[in-house]
Amino acid sequence: MTATARWLIFVLTSDGSFEDVVRRAAEAFGHPFQCRDDEGRHVASARLTACEVEVIDKEDRLADFLCDDHYTLRVAIRGDDHFTLAFEAHVKALLEHAQLRWQRSVWAPDRHPPVR
Repeated sequence: MTATARWLIFVLTSDGSFEDVVRRAAEAFGHPFQCRDDEGRHVASARLTACEVEVIDKEDRLADFLCDDHYTLRVAIRGDDHFTLAFEAHVKALLEHAQLRWQRSVWAPDRHPPVR
């Protein structure tokens, strides 16, 4: 049986530059982030023991119409060990402590795959 990949995604409403948001995310998770270009968009990521965290820039350098209104923070997990309300609350507390505000969050995929 393979582990299911899941993402806890936050739409961030924090003001500031991409670098400032990444700095605060690194502070929140206690781990340095590495930046890369992903087809015209900056993505900063950090691999932690329990998960991988990415901050995705709202600016797209390929075209203005591809830009977003907000930064995105994505927490990726493997398996169901951290697919819990306690883990979600822990991540939210880390973001609050680092003064990273968000508009909404969602798990994707949000349902367990059917048993075959």
